[in-house]
Amino acid sequence: MKIVTVTGRSATFGIGDILALTTDQMFTRAHNLEVLAPLPDSELTSVVVRHPVHFKMGEEITLIETAGINKSLFLEVAPADSKAAKKAARAQAEKISQGHDLNDQREQDMADEEDRRREAIKAAKRKKPTAKKSTSKPPKAAGLGGDDTAAMKKAGTSNMESQCVMPEVGSNQ
Repeated sequence: MKIVTVTGRSATFGIGDILALTTDQMFTRAHNLEVLAPLPDSELTSVVVRHPVHFKMGEEITLIETAGINKSLFLEVAPADSKAAKKAARAQAEKISQGHDLNDQREQDMADEEDRRREAIKAAKRKKPTAKKSTSKPPKAAGLGGDDTAAMKKAGTSNMESQCVMPEVGSNQ
């Protein structure tokens, strides 16, 4: 078993990897894992990855079997007791603390946007739009009016009769 910490933005473990996870880690990814058994003398449970699972920076994962794990994954993780792992944990803690500031800013931005919308609605209600009457006539579709209709009336046929071809009575069609 090897305990690693995610040092990159995220690490993705693939199908068939065998890990040991805490209860919280396991339940958030339950649909992608198959539970094997709880580890003795530990709060960890061994699982097999059924669909790729992602872990964010600073999370600790215990690798039960490292033989089948993709070697490029080791660029994103480091042993839990290494300097890189400690640096990643500090960066994650700092990111979380900044996240609260970002959430406050987002809430303020949303409130400002709502105020702008209300002011725009009030301004639109104060302004009375003037309706303009259209003096132009809509264009006529081909064959539905104009010279075609007059010619058909002179010939004694309607628009519908000129477009339909009726089979003769007694024909084999």
